Amino acid sequence: MGHLAEKRLAAVVFRNSTLTRRPDAQDVTRRSHAVDIRMSAPSPTAPLIVSAPPRFAAVRPIGRRQYLRVDGFLTPDAAEAVYEELSADDNFERLNAARSGSPSLRSFGALQLREGRRAAEPIQSCFGLFTHPWFEDLISRLVGEQVRCLRPPRAYRLSRGDRLEVHDDLFDHRHRASVVLSFAKGWRRSYGGNTLVGRVARVEESRGSSAINCRWVLSRSNTLLTPRFNSLIIIPLRPELAHAVTTVKANLPRISIASIYGRLHAQ
Repeated sequence: MGHLAEKRLAAVVFRNSTLTRRPDAQDVTRRSHAVDIRMSAPSPTAPLIVSAPPRFAAVRPIGRRQYLRVDGFLTPDAAEAVYEELSADDNFERLNAARSGSPSLRSFGALQLREGRRAAEPIQSCFGLFTHPWFEDLISRLVGEQVRCLRPPRAYRLSRGDRLEVHDDLFDHRHRASVVLSFAKGWRRSYGGNTLVGRVARVEESRGSSAINCRWVLSRSNTLLTPRFNSLIIIPLRPELAHAVTTVKANLPRISIASIYGRLHAQ
């Protein structure tokens, strides 16, 4: 980890940063809305890398909306340190670079830690956030039911030509929310790589060599979300909704960390 990242990390550990950008009113509504989720223990304290934790008490649950976005989720120093680590090739490599020839991986951009390397402290802290009791309780309140991290967080670095096809993440019936923390800097809609969220018009099935392949077709009622640096997006997982990432057109890295939350046990 470089000197700059170490300096930023020190700032994250030894002081709390304040919110530097007011969330867009369209994305985060500040009206409170009670949801009866019983916690068996006192509410855990938010990790130090989270910016202005008290503000989340006023964020109302997603309800029937298609997504929720919170800007400035991490402290500025933490966000910059994570971006610096994931944008470089020193410790992480793209899976498609390690396993060339797979069409699905070629248009996915997932990252893996290089052999013999250890993730730097900013990355460990950020990944740890996704399974932290405070964060799991926050996601539970926002989706309206008790959930936990079911799919370990994974980093992605999409580049020109990469995309993610329309899908619903319901390959496990326990899944309730897809959560993405974006580290795409200075992104514009014209760069592509936008998150598409919409209602499913129909699902087309075709039989492959070993399984049935599904193709989700969205209705015209959908939303295009341009990536914002250090923003958190929560997409509820329901059969009538699906999402995708449009093809990246710019020669810039589209960096994010994503995970899936759901019930621990089936009903």
